[in-house]
Amino acid sequence: MNELINVNQISKNFNDKEALKNINLTVNRGEIIGIVGHNGAGKTTLVNCMTGIYEPDKGTIDYIFDYKSLYDHIGVQMQEQYYEWKSKVFEVCQLYKQITRSDINLEEMLEEFELTSEANNYINQLSGGNRQKLAILLTLINQPEIIFLDELTTGLDPVAKRKVWDLLKDINETKEVTIILTSHNLDEVEYLADRIMILYKGEVVYLGGMTSAVEEYSEGEKIIEFQIKNELASFKLMKYNAETLTDGRYQIRTKNDEQVLKELIDDVGIKNVVVKSPGLEDVFLKIAGYRLDKEGRIING
Repeated sequence: MNELINVNQISKNFNDKEALKNINLTVNRGEIIGIVGHNGAGKTTLVNCMTGIYEPDKGTIDYIFDYKSLYDHIGVQMQEQYYEWKSKVFEVCQLYKQITRSDINLEEMLEEFELTSEANNYINQLSGGNRQKLAILLTLINQPEIIFLDELTTGLDPVAKRKVWDLLKDINETKEVTIILTSHNLDEVEYLADRIMILYKGEVVYLGGMTSAVEEYSEGEKIIEFQIKNELASFKLMKYNAETLTDGRYQIRTKNDEQVLKELIDDVGIKNVVVKSPGLEDVFLKIAGYRLDKEGRIING
């Protein structure tokens, strides 16, 4: 059986606020699901329900395994890791192995995660990237079928992020571990996920593949980016509802790109032209009014 978890019409309230509204999700073996949305959209609440931290007020969550043994089958890495900072890396790994009664080889795991040289170092001496590697390693010590990752690479530099992403890809492919992750980072989800769930104010506004999302919501629209040869003619762009970008560039969205290009050539003279299809950022904006900040994180539009 490929289905590991079935989330059926769950809702969750906190006082008078409905954090989740009638959520449905089937998690299949071996896939990576990215759950995205702004702060307060319900991402962490959904993960907390799926991992037994919260109990839904309505609906059910069905597992292929016995719920009583839930933590024998899942690993959870949350936004904050609470370590004794003066503990050493290997000591923490040994503690997790003892708690989970695992027979895994820690030396091999540390080597796989490129943390062998850090084994006898204190956790507070680790770089941000290596702390995240350690957090993921700890979720795998009990050899789970599913791992939950919440805001995986917040605060990491681009190089460290990419190393963590590649590590997860490898874990998913070689160990066949199913991964459910929440993120504000669209690049992260686009790189890792097979499917995405977009939450908006506690409701699912999209669930499906990346390509399908773009195809479904672009509706044949194209994006034309260009510079004009004579800035004095820029007033003529008003009829196209052109958006001003940086470096003297403009952008027009249209379903008639060939006709618009011909008109632009006649009206203003254009150069350095790029015609492209909408990307996931455009999809997010269209679906739920989301946009990205300069670091690529999802925020309200």
